[in-house]
Amino acid sequence: MVPELKTLRIVLLIWGLLVIYNNLRGWLPNSGSDFEFIGLALVLCSLGYVVARRSLRTEEALLAIRNELEIARAHILGLLGDIAGCSAIGAAAGRFEVDMPESASSQHSSEWSPSQGISTCCRA
Repeated sequence: MVPELKTLRIVLLIWGLLVIYNNLRGWLPNSGSDFEFIGLALVLCSLGYVVARRSLRTEEALLAIRNELEIARAHILGLLGDIAGCSAIGAAAGRFEVDMPESASSQHSSEWSPSQGISTCCRA
């Protein structure tokens, strides 16, 4: 149950009691003042309170979702950076350069292996 509805129900009950009192006031021996306007003012204030609380709760939820999306975006961009720069997918896409030594490219030396030319971001 929404906590604001409890507040609204209590205020509506008080207003209803004040309306009943105002209508029965003529039959009572000591007729008092008119308090119905006070009940109406309470109802209007409680409606404003309910609207403000719900708006605040909605805004807090949206802010939390926005923060989670920013964190997720940062993680995804970090993962994409790792994939693009340091994996076989990145190599197939040509996202990083292989630093092949001059001697290996011209002489096809058996001493050089492709793992020697991978950029430093992939070496852990």
